[in-house]
Amino acid sequence: MTRGRRHHRSVLTAKPALLAGLGEARHGLNKAARDLPINGPEYLAVSHLTLGIDDLAELLTGDREHFWTRMHNAPAYPTLARKPEEPNR
Repeated sequence: MTRGRRHHRSVLTAKPALLAGLGEARHGLNKAARDLPINGPEYLAVSHLTLGIDDLAELLTGDREHFWTRMHNAPAYPTLARKPEEPNR
C-alpha cells in the first residue's frame, strides 16, 4: 500500500515537469499531424495520443483544454451605430 502512495506523491511533486513534457509532446504530435493523410493509420494514431495527453492533463489540472490554444482577448468591434443626424440649419 505504501508503494502506491509513494508513487502518487511523486507524480504530484513532478507535475510541472510532467505537464511541460506533455505539452512538448502534444505540440510535436500536432506538427506531425499536419503532414499526414487525414484518417490514415498514422493520423489516427497521432489523434489517439493527443486525446490521451488531454485526458492526462485533465486528471492533473482539472482542465481538459490545458494545452489547447486560447483565443486572444481582443476587444470586440465597436458598434457601428449611426450617429443621429443633425438637423439642417
